[in-house]
Amino acid sequence: VFSVSVQNAVKHQLVGTATSTLQLMRTVGGSLGVALFGSILANQFGPSFRQVISPEVFSKIPQTMLSRLNNPQTFLGAESFDQLESLFSHENIVNKMEFLGSVQQAAKIALSNSLHQVFIVATGIIFLATMLTLFLREIPLRETNHPEEVMKEIL
Repeated sequence: VFSVSVQNAVKHQLVGTATSTLQLMRTVGGSLGVALFGSILANQFGPSFRQVISPEVFSKIPQTMLSRLNNPQTFLGAESFDQLESLFSHENIVNKMEFLGSVQQAAKIALSNSLHQVFIVATGIIFLATMLTLFLREIPLRETNHPEEVMKEIL
């Protein structure tokens, strides 16, 4: 719909330029959106993780490990539990499997909370974009490109 609107709004000679500019803006917007939502997710994960994890489990985590656990990438992938186990392999923790399960569960909840924040921001942006779209000026579609006029302008 937007491609047709943009192509209809410009002179015939500029249709290619307008279409490619629209595609560029879509790509840039997508990149900025991913960066924005990724930064929201990453910035919300650490505080949410510390809030969700139980104090007794948190007290057993060495200070050197906290920065690694604040990164959501630590908990992603099929081998995330193995990575957690290797992180704490040198630590002397009683009931290590229960401890690791608690850490992993807290990470899942923190990731869920962070994603919730991302979707709240995305909902606001989508609402704003919808409102802006509704207020776009309506331009009637062209019936023809008048090829004879185009040829006169080219010559």
